[in-house]
Amino acid sequence: MTRIVAMLTAGLAMLTLTATLPAQDASTFERQQRQYEERLRSQLDVHPSAEQRLGVDWGGWLNFAVSLAEDTGDELRTLRRYDLYLWGRATVDQGHEFYARGRLSFLDFNPGDAPDGNEDDWNGPNVDRLYYRYDYRSQMVRKEKRGVAHNFGWKIGRQYVQWGTGLALSLPMDAVQVWGELYNLEVTGLGGHTIASQPNFDRSMPVRSHNERSIYGVQVKYKGIPNHEPFAYYVWQQDHTRERPTDPAQEYGYDSQYLGFGSLGRLCMPGLYYQTELVFERGHSYGNGATDDPDRIRAMAYDVRVNYLIQDPVHQPELVFEYLFATGDSDRLGSPTNTVGGNLAGTTDRGFNGFGFRNTGMAYAPPMTNLHMFRLGANVRPLPNCKMFHDMVVGADAFFYLKDESRAAGADPASTRNSSNLGQETDVYMNWRITSDLLLTVRYGVFFPGSAYNGTRSARNFFFTGLSFSF
Repeated sequence: MTRIVAMLTAGLAMLTLTATLPAQDASTFERQQRQYEERLRSQLDVHPSAEQRLGVDWGGWLNFAVSLAEDTGDELRTLRRYDLYLWGRATVDQGHEFYARGRLSFLDFNPGDAPDGNEDDWNGPNVDRLYYRYDYRSQMVRKEKRGVAHNFGWKIGRQYVQWGTGLALSLPMDAVQVWGELYNLEVTGLGGHTIASQPNFDRSMPVRSHNERSIYGVQVKYKGIPNHEPFAYYVWQQDHTRERPTDPAQEYGYDSQYLGFGSLGRLCMPGLYYQTELVFERGHSYGNGATDDPDRIRAMAYDVRVNYLIQDPVHQPELVFEYLFATGDSDRLGSPTNTVGGNLAGTTDRGFNGFGFRNTGMAYAPPMTNLHMFRLGANVRPLPNCKMFHDMVVGADAFFYLKDESRAAGADPASTRNSSNLGQETDVYMNWRITSDLLLTVRYGVFFPGSAYNGTRSARNFFFTGLSFSF
């Protein structure tokens, strides 16, 4: 209890410290919030083992976080965020699972810091997850007490969908997934719709706040190679996002298809793991100022990550290397993602824009387009023999960012100079499980803009601390 009081006291001190800080641009803020929510999701979406998933279970999480985010104008946005999650699960005959999770959030900004002017913003209650899942193998294993060579099943409702390693598709949506497995070959089909309240990757004003798209796909995995799982998929999406308000001088719409290949698994030495994915994008988008014919999309992205878990079961050190590449378009001079200020009308759009996710840093958090990113990271348990700090992990990441097309726009409006050097970032973090149901997270990142930025290139800082309590 003493430790909990100390942590809450530190949080109150942080609120006092940040009471007079001003504001930051909305697009960077929303990308940083996605980074936060993905880290939170990795905690919330952990399911119990099959032996535990019996009957009816329920619980919840209460998360409190404070973040300070600095923009290129040396201004800061301060946000205190409270999230309450309540969930319930029922299983029938082991193969049938019903899961529901609700979410209520309160966002408390300092005066003038809210991107939409709403400084005290309730969000919800919302349905965060709501699905029914059936898995034939899980049911048969329980009944027959032995393995089953073939499998089939489905998952219907609001769920998190990630295909491959998540480079092109990784987001919550209302969907139906159906899969079947025979002789180490697994085939999955997808049909779904994005959640309308999600922000659009197109930040143009008439479509930025909502996201109405239908997404379909087929994925194939092969599980017959020891220590490796290759996959291939084809995903296509149709944009139904309506303009609010209508813009007679500009047509909006981004219809795209993604052909992806990759693999994940373990390499030749103990503790060495990898994942890699290559995506080709095709489709049609509207150029800046276009009101009739769309332009062709011809783009691609690639990512490879290697994790090395050093053989030390006490401190559990880990090293990480990642390279991410996403094509840009040389005539997207105002924005790599938007319709307004985007592709020059009448030319091929070569900027990659997908629906995936990667850790691209906390302070800069660029979208995966017109980008080369290198990441070097490490983490370790520093005090495993101390009972109080046994479950503490500390780590650091170094990011290096380059444009694919040097004359095109980078992640934000200030990075429009004809230079490929976007900058570097260093993140340090600590995850400390104080008790079995209380987790403290602290992260600090600093981004140093490169020569692609206009004007004064001062460092951009980001600080975050949060407490998560599960019950």
